[in-house]
Amino acid sequence: MRRFVYSKFKEGSSGRVEYGTKLFSYVIDTRPTTSAITKRMRRYRKATKLIVEDHEVQGGAATFKGTRLLVHHIAALLQQGVPENELREDYPNLTLGMIEAARIFAQAHPRRVRPRKPASRSSGPLAAELIPRRSV
Repeated sequence: MRRFVYSKFKEGSSGRVEYGTKLFSYVIDTRPTTSAITKRMRRYRKATKLIVEDHEVQGGAATFKGTRLLVHHIAALLQQGVPENELREDYPNLTLGMIEAARIFAQAHPRRVRPRKPASRSSGPLAAELIPRRSV
């Protein structure tokens, strides 16, 4: 069945594929998913037009074009709950489009950091009991 469905999509089907017999029939409609993905890709492409990663500016970190504002810094401030109007007061060059681009870019490109150590490594044992050695 999977091969049949993929072959229909490769043929350029309209986004709706029907397969099966009277008892077992399947209908797959990808139009809602396709339209949602298309909208998100448009927003992402629009956001990336405002962002540049130049090794000469901020060591190659993602910044807004024509500024030295770090995209992940603005996204982190937004995530912490800083209001947009306060950000625009603190950073006069920041536009509403840049704020939206920071949200989209940070979601698509999360910061790469070293994973946290498990809690068991940072704390001591829950209980300790000294067991004496047997003498031979």
